[in-house]
Amino acid sequence: MRKQNKTSQQLQSTTGSGPEVDKSTAEPAMPQTPSLGTPGDLTELTSEIKLLRGDMSNLRNQLSSALDSLAKCQTRMDEINGKLADTERRLQALEDQQSQNVRIKATLQDLENKYNMQAQLALRNEIEIIGCPEIKNENLHHTTMAIATKIGISVSELDIDFVSRVGPIRKQSSNESSQAPRPVIVRFARRKVRDDFLVKSKTRRNLDTADIITECTPQKLYINERLTYENRLLFRRTRERAGQANFKYCWTRSGFIYTRKRDGAEAIKITSYDCIDRVFGSPQQPELASKGCPDV
Repeated sequence: MRKQNKTSQQLQSTTGSGPEVDKSTAEPAMPQTPSLGTPGDLTELTSEIKLLRGDMSNLRNQLSSALDSLAKCQTRMDEINGKLADTERRLQALEDQQSQNVRIKATLQDLENKYNMQAQLALRNEIEIIGCPEIKNENLHHTTMAIATKIGISVSELDIDFVSRVGPIRKQSSNESSQAPRPVIVRFARRKVRDDFLVKSKTRRNLDTADIITECTPQKLYINERLTYENRLLFRRTRERAGQANFKYCWTRSGFIYTRKRDGAEAIKITSYDCIDRVFGSPQQPELASKGCPDV
């Protein structure tokens, strides 16, 4: 009987059917090591790491190249900014030079106008006779006094300071009648004599050389006050434009040029080519206005 009980106890101990053990007092379980996978997975992971390192190296090279390019761009921008600053300085210098040139041009124009006025003032005692035929061994003093007698004014040799023809001597030709004679310039000793000579000559509209020069057929004479070269050109242009604009009168007095559109209208003084455009309008535009121009 004892032998059976002992045997049953041994069976219970071997079969684990004894009393339960308290889990709270049991030892903790050890963590399980994760599986590293197969050798193929490790090879793929290594390849991906190598590719990632290559991409990072390329990115690093590209970044370095971009930084170099940016540095070059910065250097280029600095050069461009320097050139722009230099260009601005040059433009400013050119603008200053242009302003100075405008002032110099205005000063030169003012000096030319003053010189022309002085030159015209020096001609205040002179007249110009146009159309007087040239003959051999002519006596221009006698011709001038004969013209004075014909227009009704008494002029002596003492009243004539100087008389001569102006312009290059023309060559003799078989058809001399086709050549216009050179103008005769007369300088009087007193301005009053010159003014009286001009006034009387204007009353003889059909003045010619009849009874004055008998060696040739009568020629029509024109007597005007003498003008400087610049004023002659200005007077010629004024007459042309006055005719185009249907202005009735254009004349000179005391070296100045005047024009009038119609009888009773105000006389307009012409002092420059700009003044011509202001009075008559540009050739492509109609007449602007009959306003006077500033005195020179």
